[in-house]
Amino acid sequence: MQLSILIVNENTENLIENFLLELKQQSLALNTYEIIIANRYNNQSLKDSINSNLTLNGLNIKVLEVEHDLGFGAAINHAAQHVLGDTLLIINPAVHIPQRDYLVQLLKHAENIDHYGLMSTRVIDRYNQDISTHLLYEFNHDLGFENQINWFSRDLLLIKKTVFEQISGFDPDFYQYHEDQDLSLRIKLLQLPLIKLNDLEVRLNDSKPKPCLSYSFYQTWFKSKILFAYKHFTSYDYVRLLYQLELKSTKRSKIYSILCLTGITTFQHKKVKWTAIRDSIHKTINESAQWLYLKK
Repeated sequence: MQLSILIVNENTENLIENFLLELKQQSLALNTYEIIIANRYNNQSLKDSINSNLTLNGLNIKVLEVEHDLGFGAAINHAAQHVLGDTLLIINPAVHIPQRDYLVQLLKHAENIDHYGLMSTRVIDRYNQDISTHLLYEFNHDLGFENQINWFSRDLLLIKKTVFEQISGFDPDFYQYHEDQDLSLRIKLLQLPLIKLNDLEVRLNDSKPKPCLSYSFYQTWFKSKILFAYKHFTSYDYVRLLYQLELKSTKRSKIYSILCLTGITTFQHKKVKWTAIRDSIHKTINESAQWLYLKK
């Protein structure tokens, strides 16, 4: 089999069903690819929607139950253990593919280029911005890869199965954020290039559920940022960053606590954000970086 398409269900059953319907319209022969869905929430609604939609007949679909607390990267790793394809396409089900021969052209590029670590295309958001490609890692570091494509968004990643296995897939220590930066960096450290295909394009559907911008959200998000720095920055840069962030977050949480007295909602959100960041920094400094890791 040529291609394995990997998707994670994060309570996005409707998006997945629509995405599968679009796949059915692709010109790539149905017998050359499979779709493997890691079902993080162990709900029956995903299977029911797929089984009841006769239009999806002919697609080779596997739904794998995974634990909710595995995290996105670990869920993809689990799905990758069951693939038959030589090439993996990790994709966000909120993606809309207007070009009917998109998959054919994508695989043609992959065959012609051959030597690559990761490949992606243009991913256009609702503001008509391409969000696939990034030149800097967290905290505006290039980690020695100056003026290069340094990472691709997890919205669309094409990778050879052999390369994915060589790097042991996503780092499961990252729960929900920054695992794509980590994956891209580890591939670059193998001196495998990140290839951007500007002649191919998908669009990002904006109907995916938005995270609740709560204290818990900001803490989970920022823990992953600090974890990335802990894993990949020098010890000196990492410690310096922590103390810089401690000063900044303490100051801003105090400022927004005062501004909250105005009753303006924006200030309340910023207070929550900077309080979560401050607490994350304090916990990391006072305890250790071990609390940053995803605990099972």
